[in-house]
Amino acid sequence: MSSLASLPPELTDLVFSHLTTRESSKVRLINKSHNERFQEPFRTTIFTHIYLTFDEEIIDHFARISSSDAGFWIQHITFSDNASKDRVPNYDWFAARMSSTTPLTLTDAFKCLPNLRTVDFDDTCTTEYGATAWKKLIVAISSSKVSTIETLRTPQKTAMVMSDLKISPSEMKWYRYGFRNLKTLEMRTRVQYERPGLTENLWTWIAKVGTKLEDLTIWNSRTSRKKPTPNQQGGFLPQDFNLPELKSIRINDLFLAVRDVKLLLSNNSDKIETINLSNCRMDDQKKDWFDVLKFLKTKHFTELTNLRLALSGYYDRTTEYDLPELTVTNSNWATVDATCEIRLRSGVSKHYVVRKSLWNELDETDATVFWTSLTNGKWESKRATRWKRIESARQWLGSEARELGNPDSLSFNSARYQHLQDECTAKIRRIDTEVDSDCEGVE
Repeated sequence: MSSLASLPPELTDLVFSHLTTRESSKVRLINKSHNERFQEPFRTTIFTHIYLTFDEEIIDHFARISSSDAGFWIQHITFSDNASKDRVPNYDWFAARMSSTTPLTLTDAFKCLPNLRTVDFDDTCTTEYGATAWKKLIVAISSSKVSTIETLRTPQKTAMVMSDLKISPSEMKWYRYGFRNLKTLEMRTRVQYERPGLTENLWTWIAKVGTKLEDLTIWNSRTSRKKPTPNQQGGFLPQDFNLPELKSIRINDLFLAVRDVKLLLSNNSDKIETINLSNCRMDDQKKDWFDVLKFLKTKHFTELTNLRLALSGYYDRTTEYDLPELTVTNSNWATVDATCEIRLRSGVSKHYVVRKSLWNELDETDATVFWTSLTNGKWESKRATRWKRIESARQWLGSEARELGNPDSLSFNSARYQHLQDECTAKIRRIDTEVDSDCEGVE
């Protein structure tokens, strides 16, 4: 009769990938030959990727495993709400070697992981995995002085409040340890609106840990339309900010100054391959984004093959124009032959699409002339600004309603509110019924 041990390695690896820790252990305990045959797939499958919570008992349990021979195999740690002792390999085999009864910490565990490459959080991590858990993690990494971590990701399902991430100057100095080989950093944050000290503190930490950083992603969400006040240098990044090895940057929904973009990219014009800035806000959308594009052309960025700037937005409350989304993919943007897709909102749900050479268009020296030429004059059309004018009407209603006070109070003027609502509805209806004379190129 054939046994599991007689199967090809590819099949046994597949079998082990579906077994729990305890089931895999039982297979090895069948006999001596099974133990020898399945020791390698057991270690690879069970120890390569570990799931943890910040529960002290589980961390102690994990640290004892790490301090054994198993620590060599661990390459990936994922923090999860679903992690339990059943998902952490049993350390009974090593208990006889452990004389210390003092609970071990995450720092103790990291000291024993010479091949750790990735630390992240899965989608089960919710609000309790906020800045507190994140700080515990990065303090443990820094204190252990582990230098092998290449990828670090914050909880991806729940954004961390930026004000809770603030790090004191005395703490900041320690972050040069533990991140010497960090290549990928992905963060999900949220903020009401940027404050100079707050955002500068976050960027200072990123620069501190990012001496080898190649791929940076910050997915932020703002809860206020308020325009923030920049720092003394006119931006939100520290004056000496530098990520010397950066190749790819993705930022969503942050307020930036032209100066900030230059600080992010200036020292990497020969390395940057991907730039993706979506829903990011600037003081003067029309002029500042034009200045950013002119900067990119001046510096050439010869390795840039993936460029995406999603510039449409109702940030400065202007309804006179809207900016398009610009996309260049899989081609060197710094050539006259590189095609850029220009997508401009047309109506509420459609887009006007045209393809041009962005490099050639940037020969223009005036922002208004540039956007007019790039969009064939459509950026100021009624179709392009329709959604912004509808949003403006809704914002007006919200503002007027707040002036009336609490709807549940006896003093609330419900008749006045109904009048305002009718006025807003009529305004939106007039916008919706506008006749479009030019629908060519609309998708």
